[in-house]
Formats: sequence, structure tokens, C-alpha cells
Amino acid sequence: MKKTIILISIMMMITGGLMFSNENRIPVPIPASKIMEISGKIQAVMTDIPAGQMTSAGIPPKAFTKIKLKDPATGQEHSIQIAPGHYLRLKGVILQKDDQIRIKGFKSDNSIEIKSMEIEVKGKILILRDQFGKGTWEKPNLRTERKGFKIR
Repeated sequence: MKKTIILISIMMMITGGLMFSNENRIPVPIPASKIMEISGKIQAVMTDIPAGQMTSAGIPPKAFTKIKLKDPATGQEHSIQIAPGHYLRLKGVILQKDDQIRIKGFKSDNSIEIKSMEIEVKGKILILRDQFGKGTWEKPNLRTERKGFKIR
């Protein structure tokens, strides 16, 4: 009897945790007050490999391209996460030092880094994230939307 109660308790904790996971949360748009536009010359182009990622054949699987950009108006230097390098190559965008770029992006709550939503470089405009901050390179959400409760 005790084993059954313990098993049921563990199952309830697991399913309860799944109910409140990030996957089941309804997305919230990025507030307009957090969205900013910056333009200037690229100071440096970097590749950031997330911790724990394995590389195969010398190519990082989910390596993000990041840039350093100095805002000519304020003189402030910004670190900006653009997108995964493979996605930029797929779209025909190659970022280089001294390229003029315009970026629309946002800072997430716990980050000093700006995440780009849209870039304009060499006459090309590329949309990188939607109004919720989800990358256009990510798989589409195949789950059905939660619209409310069904009445039985």
C-alpha cells in the first residue's frame, strides 16, 4: 500500500511539473519598451558555441554568430547575438568586420546581450525572430494552441 501511494505521489509530481513547464506556457510578445534599434559598423564577428555542444567534423552544430557593434550616437559598445551561423549562410548573409549594419533587437531579462529580431546589411533585410522572440530557424510549433477549456 505504501509503495502504491509513493508511486502515485511521484507520478503526480512529474505530471504536475510537466503542466507548468515552459513548453505549455502561452507565449507573451516582447514588450515594445524592450525593443531597440542600433546601427553602426561591425567591430568584430564571433562564433559562440553553447556549453556542452559537441562538434562534428570541426563544424559547431548550433554555433551562434555574434557581433560587437559600437553605437556612433552614444559611443557605447554592444554585444549582439545574431543567429546560428548555418542559418545565416543558408540565407546568403555573411557578416564581416566594418560592414554597416542596422539591428532591431531586444534584451532578455537576465542578459546584457542583445538578441536580434531583424538585421539589415548589404542591402538585405533578414527577419530573425518573431514578436515572441522565437528564432525563425527553429522548428515550427507542431502542438495545437491552447484556446481554453472544453466544456463536457
